Amino acid sequence: MVTFVASTQSGNGNVSYTNPIFPGWNSDPSCVFVAERDNTFFCTTSSFLAYPGAPIHPSKDLINWKLASNVINRPEQLPTLLTDNNKKPIAYYAETELQNANERKAMIAQLTEKYGKPKYAFFIASDFNQCSYEWVLADRTIQIETSFGFSTGVETNNGKYYKLDMLILDNKVKTALHQAHIFEFPEKIRYRGKEHSYKDFQFDKKSVFKDEFLLNSTYDHLIKNENNQYDISLASADE
Repeated sequence: MVTFVASTQSGNGNVSYTNPIFPGWNSDPSCVFVAERDNTFFCTTSSFLAYPGAPIHPSKDLINWKLASNVINRPEQLPTLLTDNNKKPIAYYAETELQNANERKAMIAQLTEKYGKPKYAFFIASDFNQCSYEWVLADRTIQIETSFGFSTGVETNNGKYYKLDMLILDNKVKTALHQAHIFEFPEKIRYRGKEHSYKDFQFDKKSVFKDEFLLNSTYDHLIKNENNQYDISLASADE
């Protein structure tokens, strides 16, 4: 707990108050001042998987707050809301930045020791030594994607940082999830008042739109690996 000194709107001068001002876990606060609502501040915070979600706290002095409502408070707002405690999410995604290449290597080594050699391992891009490893287990699939980059905001390692993305999928939904990423263009596309063929824009009839929940093993060019350009042995050992 931390104590701050602040000046209130009421004109009472400096007062002491205890931080955090909201009890419990309330990350990513977003606040707005609404003069039309009796000069009141309103703050909402991230609630992640909690329901009701996105709590709203009003205050007139930025010190005294109370829970007024929740943005997400009706099941119909979330058609896919898991209200059955026996159900579980079908996918998990997380990312982190590592201090050095050894931490990345240690993560890959631990997974290999526990689950064996990955079924798929790709060297995706040389610019940032982007690599992907995929373990297919009986009930789930684990994918680790690693890379490095440079940022002026990172003070360690001369600005170099190491990124690791982890995806865990329920094997029962892998096919359906992949199909959900495929978009098929119509024969004709209306653009600026005229009809065009999708070929005029050099689009493929079916295109895959990538996000964090798409396995790299679903890409044909990585699986075919023509000329061995995606062979994991090409990855830089130092990065």
